Amino acid sequence: MHWQPLSIMPLVAAAATECRLSGEGSIKRDIIINPSEGHRCRVLLHGNLLARYTVQVVGGPRKPTLLHKDAPRKFNQAFELFDPNAFFRSYSVCRDTIHQMLAQTLLLCNIDLAADNWDTFLPHNLATFVADGSRRDTDENGGITLRYNMEMFMTIWVEVIYREPKVLLLACDKRAMVTRCLFAATPTDFILPWFHSFHRGCILPWFYKVAKCPKCRHDLGKYLVAATDASMGKFPGQP
Repeated sequence: MHWQPLSIMPLVAAAATECRLSGEGSIKRDIIINPSEGHRCRVLLHGNLLARYTVQVVGGPRKPTLLHKDAPRKFNQAFELFDPNAFFRSYSVCRDTIHQMLAQTLLLCNIDLAADNWDTFLPHNLATFVADGSRRDTDENGGITLRYNMEMFMTIWVEVIYREPKVLLLACDKRAMVTRCLFAATPTDFILPWFHSFHRGCILPWFYKVAKCPKCRHDLGKYLVAATDASMGKFPGQP
């Protein structure tokens, strides 16, 4: 089962939406006694994905407003380790492998799991536990790296943040080069549909406050609604 929160949104709305992640987890390790040559250790991922949808409204608070939460979605997936020695000896290999496993899990594969999108990077926490435990076991067994089958239990929270000011920026931009702005008469890359032009860096903070042209006070709300097929304050593609 795939979860594709942005696929049902109009393109301009999806481009103004981001996902923030956090997570926690625990690990159960079972030592493999006398593993045969070529034996591949197994890692089982068990977890829940909890999604919440928020919107940053034009003229609203800086903190996005919660609209609704989804019921928890479960995921279970099994993986084999092709190089278990590297996985258990190296923190970085372990971290990157866990990260790849999450990215290949069906429920999570359509979410951008890049490290910068996590408030707490779950693969780091899990890999630290694995590497520290393996290091202790290796020291206690005369330098021999043990092998394990593992189960990882995790909860992942994802906040889908829809930002109306960014939608306005995308919906109103005529993509022209002109020479008038809020603060300086220098070239800019943003022009409103009635040819009042501004720097992107100037107009975006304005859109966080109000959906009107700074020069003539023309109402821009209709452009947001037309581009997203959703009224202001609503999450596009959601009932």
